[in-house]
Order: sequence, then C-alpha cells, then structure tokens
Amino acid sequence: MDVEKINSLHMEAEGCRLEMQQAKKDGDYKKAKEFYLKASKIFIELAGLTTGEESKTYKNKADELINLANDLLYEPTEEAKEVNLEISPEEKNSEDAKKIRVRINSLIGKTRQYFSAVQQAKKENQNEKAKKLYLEASKVYIELSELTKGNYSKAYKNKADELIALAEGMPDKQETDSEKSIIPDVTFEDVAGLDDVKKAIDTRIIKPRENPNVYKALDITPGGGIMMYGVPGTGKTMMAKAIANKTGAAFFPVSCGEIIGKWLGDGEGNVKRLFDRARKEEVAIIFFDEFDSIGAKLKDDTHDAIKRMVSELKIQIDGFKSSFNTLMVIAATNRPWEVDNSFLRPGRFGEMLHIDLPDKNARKVIIEKKLGKYSKYIEEKTVDFDELAKWTEGFNGADVTELCDRVKMLAADKCIEKYGDDITGLKITIDDVDEIKKQVKSSVRDEDIQGLKIFEEMYRKNIINPKNIENKD
Repeated sequence: MDVEKINSLHMEAEGCRLEMQQAKKDGDYKKAKEFYLKASKIFIELAGLTTGEESKTYKNKADELINLANDLLYEPTEEAKEVNLEISPEEKNSEDAKKIRVRINSLIGKTRQYFSAVQQAKKENQNEKAKKLYLEASKVYIELSELTKGNYSKAYKNKADELIALAEGMPDKQETDSEKSIIPDVTFEDVAGLDDVKKAIDTRIIKPRENPNVYKALDITPGGGIMMYGVPGTGKTMMAKAIANKTGAAFFPVSCGEIIGKWLGDGEGNVKRLFDRARKEEVAIIFFDEFDSIGAKLKDDTHDAIKRMVSELKIQIDGFKSSFNTLMVIAATNRPWEVDNSFLRPGRFGEMLHIDLPDKNARKVIIEKKLGKYSKYIEEKTVDFDELAKWTEGFNGADVTELCDRVKMLAADKCIEKYGDDITGLKITIDDVDEIKKQVKSSVRDEDIQGLKIFEEMYRKNIINPKNIENKD
C-alpha cells in the first residue's frame, strides 16, 4: 500500500472540499459540481490503491460525491438568464419582458434556498422534510420551464422530473443510529480455538460485568480499551462481535479507512458523534477495524484534517469513564508495529491480545462446522477431516472456510452437470477435495508473519510495552 500517495490524495480531496464550500457560498454551482466530480475521481483512485472494506468505503464515497454533483440545483449564469427568454433586442426592455425576468430571478433565488434546505434535511436524516422540499423545488422548475423556451425550458423540465424521481426514491423513514447498532449473533462457540484469548477476554471484560459486586468491593473497575492484532483472516472481527454478544452490547463497527475517506473534512465532529451515540446505549462496543490506518504515527506532512481527527479520537477514548455497564472500545490491526505508542498506553489500548493463526484443532473445528453437517453427502471413509486439518497448516480461518466452500461448490457443479436438480446423485468425494487442494493456498504473507515475530520480540523485551509508555498525547 502506497501510504505516501494515499496521504497526498487525501490532501487533494480536502482541497476539493474547501473549494466546493466556497463555490456554493458564492452561488457558483457549476464550479461546485466540477469539484464534486474531481473529488469523486480522487476517491476512485484511492479505491484502486486499497483493498477490502477500505477500498469499498472509498468507492462509496466516490458514488456519494457523484450523486451530490447531480443533486445540485441548476442555476444559470447572468448571461444565461437573458438568453432564457429568447427574445429580440427590441422586446428586451418591454414591461412584460422585465416582469418575466424579475419572476425568473425570484424563482432562481428560491432554488438556491431549496438546495440549502434539502441538504440540511438530509444531513439531519429528515427524509419526509427532504422529500417535501424536493417536490416543492420541482414545482419551481416547472414554472421556470414554462417561462422560458428552447434548451433552457427543456433543462428546467428535466430538472423538475429529476427532483420528483429523487423524492419518490427516498424512504419514508430514516433508520436511526440505534437501529443501525445491533447486538451481533456471533458467539464464542463460533470462534474456533483461541482459548487463551477467550480466557483473557473473560477475565478482562466478561466477569467484571457479570459479577460487579465482587469487583466493586475491591474497587476494581474495567478500564481502557483492547487492541487485538494478528495477520488478516484470523477472526478479530468475529471475536469483537462475540464479546458484544456475550455482554449484550450494541455493536458499532467502524472501518478506519471509512473515517479517513467518508469523514474527511469533519472527521473530528463525526468521531465525537460516534462516541455520543454509543454512550446512549446501556452497553455498547465501538470496534475500530484496520486501526493502523488512523492510529499510525503522524508525520510532519500529515494533513491537518487527519491530525484533528486523531486528536479528537484520543480525547474521546480518554474521556469515557469505564464502568460495569457502559462503553467498551476495541481495536484490531494487522500491523501493530505501525500503531503510534501514544495509543498503547494504559487508559487507551493498554491490553494487547494476539489473535494467532488457528492451530490444527481449531482448523479441524472449522472444517467440521463447514463440511460435517453435510456428512450424508460425503462418501464414507473418504474425506478425513483430521488429515485435511493437518494439510491446512499455515492457513488462516478465512482460508480454511474458503477451501470448504469451494469443495462444496465443486460437488454441486458435478451433480448439476450429471443429474440436474436431483440431489440423489449429490456427493462430496476425496477427489473433490484433492482437486480443490491443487487450486488453493494460504493467503497469509511471509512478511506479515515476520513483522509480527519482530513486534512480539520487541514487546517481550519491553521495547514496545504499553505499561512503559509515557502519558503523551
């Protein structure tokens, strides 16, 4: 990942945002639209430079900017207002023409007001109000189309149709934040292996909340956040969801790539709003995935908007008071050595948990869950789960799941090709397994493994140790 290029593009995007704001303030919507589209191209480029959820977040931001560009209410230039009438110079100064021009200017002023009102309503999730404003604005454009001629009349009519379509396409009720935050259905039983991590979580999080009187008697309160680290695909997100399920916590998952992309410009405000709405829940977990994206050491050339975001995040983490039924903050990273030490001190993410690759027993559990339930389709004594677990040494949990899914897909394809939709011929054979084994390999990169080994060694030698980190910003 070209971090320097990504930071440079973030700076360009921030520049576009400022230009957009100024253009709209000046009433130059054509210029504002140009910057919306320019910014969308930047986020498309960012999507190409990243992968997974981070790439998806950037793509969604690009789509959002394109929609905003198309959503800008059309306003002609001063010269266009004159041409709108398509009248001869002799008629230009007639009383009727003057009245029409005054009316057109008045209507165009209304479109400007509607634009601001619609954007505010959408920002506040007031869909009914936004829908009503869209329909009222469409009436203004219909009148403008009737007062003008030619291409201008057609453009106004098209804009009216567009606003009506936008109104009809809006949901009647906007989901609230609390509706978006749910208690996940993932349990610790769904997470194969990692017994030592589960035990640590039980001691650190579960027991204090299930047995508050014991801990209160000794003035022990659960405090600080937890940082889970390990190579990709080892189940860090599943573990966070399982914690939320066990504690009955509302779960707020946040991709840190989303913070940088979607929230750039008002990042600090969005971070504050995230914590504010999580605090409204009786029990809540905020889960920051890919934390190294935002928690990395800041450089001199890091954009000010990102610096403000990071500062606000630290303020919010420091500001919440841990108790037995309130807010927990959990982070996950594949590259813990990139996380700034200031985040690792006690009170922030003082507890580090290594989510390791699944061992043989854990891999066997995954295989049994993914294939064992279809035992009636497996040829007797042909597919040995124990041997398959041995063969997948070095695979992460996601790799093992992918292997099992592809074995099932191959068996399904063979059945359909020979028997159609008749499942009497459906079989999973050792040949299917052997064929898929030739096609798949572990997605775990050697450089990630080596990086974690070096990090662990430094951690053991107290070169990196949250308990030894000074209380710095």
